[in-house]
Order: sequence, then C-alpha cells, then structure tokens
Amino acid sequence: MVLARKRSRLSRMRDALRSLGVPSQIAEKAALIELPEARDIVALLDALVSPGNDLALAQALKSPLFGWSDEQLAQLSAAAKACESATPWLDLLLKSEHSAHILCRLDADFVQNVASDLMQCQQWLRALPPHDALSAIYERLDVLARFSVAAPAPLRSRVQSSLQALLAAALQSSGGRLLTPHAWIRQLKSPHLKAPPSAALEAVSLMTVHGAKGLEADTVILLDCNTANRKATALDVLVDWPGEQKAPTTFAFLRSEKRVPSSLGAALAREHAQREREESNALYVAMTRAKSQLVISGHEVIKAAEINPWKRFEALGEQVEDAWHGDFSGQESPLTQDAGSGVFFMPNLPPAGINAAQSAINLVVKEQPDDVARIGSCMHRLLELYRPGLDLSAIAGSVASSFALNELQALQALQYAQNILQGEAAWAWSSSAIDWQADEVELIHQGQLLRLDRLVKRSDTQEWWVLDYKSSPAPQRIPQFKEQLELYREAVRQAYPEQTVKAAFITAQGSLIELP
Repeated sequence: MVLARKRSRLSRMRDALRSLGVPSQIAEKAALIELPEARDIVALLDALVSPGNDLALAQALKSPLFGWSDEQLAQLSAAAKACESATPWLDLLLKSEHSAHILCRLDADFVQNVASDLMQCQQWLRALPPHDALSAIYERLDVLARFSVAAPAPLRSRVQSSLQALLAAALQSSGGRLLTPHAWIRQLKSPHLKAPPSAALEAVSLMTVHGAKGLEADTVILLDCNTANRKATALDVLVDWPGEQKAPTTFAFLRSEKRVPSSLGAALAREHAQREREESNALYVAMTRAKSQLVISGHEVIKAAEINPWKRFEALGEQVEDAWHGDFSGQESPLTQDAGSGVFFMPNLPPAGINAAQSAINLVVKEQPDDVARIGSCMHRLLELYRPGLDLSAIAGSVASSFALNELQALQALQYAQNILQGEAAWAWSSSAIDWQADEVELIHQGQLLRLDRLVKRSDTQEWWVLDYKSSPAPQRIPQFKEQLELYREAVRQAYPEQTVKAAFITAQGSLIELP
C-alpha cells in the first residue's frame, strides 16, 4: 500500500509503476476520466468530433485501440507538416488514398485499415445517439479485448469494468438521446462521473491517508513526508470556535498569516496547534496501516515545515556510519552501479529510537529468478500479447526489457514464442480453426486460483483444449507439470461437464504433447 496526503502524488506513482510493468491501482473511488483506458476512449471521441485535435488523435492511435509506435506517429506528424497548408492528422488519414505520396513511409494497407475504422466511427458519432455510437465503436474496434491484452493480468477485471462503466455513462444524462457529441464528451470528462469500485489483490494499492482508514497491508510506503511550509493564501478565514460556545469567539479575514494583528495572535496560535494535531492524527493513521514494514519517503524542498513526518522520524533515529558519505562528483553514483543486474543496494536507515531492537526500515530484496525462468516468462508474455497479424519482433524489445533480459536472451524468448506459433499447435491461433479463445484464463477450482496459459474451442470438433506453454522439451516427464495440467483440465471439465476437454503441453521447440 502506498499512501499520500494528496491524490496528485498517487497519480505520479501510478504512472511510474506502470512504466516499470508493476500493476497498481488507485483503490479509492476515483473519477472515471482519471483511468488510462477511459482517457484513451475519450481521446478517440474527442479527435473524431474535433478533427483539428491532433493531440487527442495521437493519444488514441498510441493506445491499445490502434497500437501505433512513436516512430509511426512521428512519420504522420512529418507528413502533415509536408502539406502546403497545416493539415489536421485526421484529415490526412481519412484522405490517405489522395495523399499516398505523403504517407509513403507508412504501410499503405495499415493506414487504410486505420482510416476505414476512423471514418466509420466518425459517421456513427454523427448519426447515432451516444450510447448506440459508442456501442458500435466498441464492437468495431474490439475495445474490451484490445485493452485486456494490453493490461497486466491482475488489472484486467478493473479495466473491463471501467470500459463498461464508460459505455453505461452514455445513458446517464437524458437517456443518452438528447446530447450533442461535444456535450456528451464534456459529460464523460466530468470528475463527478465515478469509476466503479475494484480490488486487484496482486496490484499495489495507491490511497490517500484518509481513504486508508480501517485497512492494513504488510508493507506501507508513505510518500512526500518531508513537506514544505504551508503557503498562506490571501483572504484566509480565521475562525476560533470553542466547542462549548454557541458562537465563534473570533471570525476574521486575513490577508496574510505573516502579518497578523496582535489581537488575533492567540487565535492564530490555537489554529496552528490544531493543524499540527490534525497532521499527527493523519500520521498515526498512516503508520498503523502497516503490519510489518513502514517505509518513509521524502524529497528535498526549498523550505521544509518546522515539524513534518520526516523530521519526527529523523529525531527518533540514531546517527550511524553509512556508505554514502564523501564526494561522488566525477564518478558513478551508488544508485546506478550494477544497474544492469536488476538488483540494487541501499544502506539501512538507523533503527527507530522508540524500539532500538527493530529497524525502522527493513529492505527486502526478493530472490531474482534465474535466466531460464525469466526467458520463459518473457515467452509467455509475448504469446499473451500475440494476435494474428502482429509482428512479435516489433514488441519483443520492450517486453524483454520488463524482464531484465539482455539482447541474446530477448532473441531466445522471441524464437521460443515464434516456434510455438508456427509449430504443431499453430491451429490454436487460427480464426478458421477455433470458435473461442482466451489467454491467462483464471479459474477457481477446489478453492484454488488457477491460471491457464491458453484455452480454445475448436470449430470442427467443438472440443475444448487447455494449452500450457513450457520451455522444457519434454514437460510430460516432469510429474508436477503433469499434475498441474491435469488439474487445469479437470477445472475446465467441471465448467463444461457435457463437452470434451483435452489438454496438451506446447514446448518452446514447437511440439504439441497431448495428455492421455
């Protein structure tokens, strides 16, 4: 759990964790428009009803809806600038057949498919009521599936519910019938439109201190503890109202707390004491959310508050010798040393004075998986992201970096994934061979959460196939692998008792090994 006094800090933390591939969610009831998937959909709508909004179109093209790369966006931008007059990106795409020479660096079929989707979506927005138009867009662009593939597995349920909530929001004003497209988009951007509550057990919970009351987590990180002095605002109201009195004893407007008449000095002192008491209460709430670890985080500010959480902890600590003293100018920072290994080291902070037997912070460094396991995990992720027509080599680099693989290991993971897709089980990704497909399928069986690599239903035989990827060339010889796959098959059999369910390993060498 990561706690902060201000929600803006949580948004920054969420963006940072997302860039590292770490699932996280702002666990409190947030505005729907604050969620990335909702912003992407609204950006598409904004671009279609306001054709000159190139920034909104760029966001939509970059999103899972279309999956454009930075290079492709740069080429589109250059093509727009090459026109005699400033041409909006949307106009350039919709008239791509007349500007093929300008878009020559982009694949013609690819651009034409995108242009066709955008043109049809724009026509729906102009002709249909909001809910009907958005529903048609969801179906045309396969919105739910595309965002599910792009989201980390622990957050998929939240992403699905958010997208469904956005669709439902089209009916919340006048039945979705009496809104212009611009008015509808303004409604979707409203902070009053709340996201549905969700809870992902494997995701980092980002919460305000107030919202975390009554909750606990093994590890709690407190952000922004080295707070700055509170800035005094003009015309603040100073109210001194003792609880036992029927009316305030003081009510005054202050131009600045720095220059206060002597007659208000006592009332202002009581106000400051009340603020400190509130800060202490909030700090107490935050600290007591942690079951085993409490991590205090802060950054340097120009003028720190006289009493803030960081200074309180610092006052309780004991000065110890550490590895950070000295001048590091002209040499590598300790933070960047050995950065390529994926492991970093930090000196322990001094133990808290209130309990010298227990360190204020215990740095837990999880054991890193070996190379084979990380290559296998990367292979799984590539197969999870794959869709017919997608060139895996285009995304292999970014996926491999999230598993800290070097170039050779990344190539090996890519080769494994391609072997599977082109091997004996290639039919499992053919739209003509299967009626239904899903990756990373979660099932509850005998009170246990199971996650199946891939589950498909054949078109010809109507058989269900449970497919399990393995790097090992002979996984059927490993008892625990067989037992696991048999458990998966039994779970699907219970879900479909009247249908045939088969199970097989797919090896990194491309072999399909069916269980008896």
